[in-house]
Amino acid sequence: VDKGEGDTVSTAEIIENTKLKARGLIWKRQPVEQGGLFVKYYAVLEKGKLDFYKNTQEYKDGFNPVNPTPLKLWELEIETDLKKFENKVISLRSVLTSTIVGNDEFSISDIMSSDYDLKYASKNYRFALIPKVASELTLQTVIELVAHDEKAYNQWIAALRTVIEAYDILAENPTVEQTMRVGTSSVDTVVLAANK
Repeated sequence: VDKGEGDTVSTAEIIENTKLKARGLIWKRQPVEQGGLFVKYYAVLEKGKLDFYKNTQEYKDGFNPVNPTPLKLWELEIETDLKKFENKVISLRSVLTSTIVGNDEFSISDIMSSDYDLKYASKNYRFALIPKVASELTLQTVIELVAHDEKAYNQWIAALRTVIEAYDILAENPTVEQTMRVGTSSVDTVVLAANK
């Protein structure tokens, strides 16, 4: 498969990239009806899916993740430009938090107990996962995330981007079997798919 810069990547390498694993702490914004604050989770990326657990121990003990369905990275794209997804959340809880602490993004206890500068992190290490396909008929849910420092941010961005790009390449280059499955009867189309 041609990446576009003259480099070629084998299909096996691309498939391996979809299986990339990553685990670590990350902050995820809650829905507005739950206050709209960022809450710390232990995130697990496996087999192209992202799950969130309350903490590391719950993951190790085999508890169910807090998200009812895993985030399927082949359906999402990563966005690092804050201006494209920032949505100011206004709720009574965030107003009170902002008044007391000067920040409407984290709870008072999280700011006080964290080993990291969460106010700085929310301005510099925030990114989002946005659905690739959105229409006026379906609600577009933006998953807003914050890494606690630059190292964690770079690791999460690299891991998520690698998996998402691998799925994008696979989607652009269907196999002969996939082409035949969708009912293509043109021999030329099948041969073109087989040669990619």
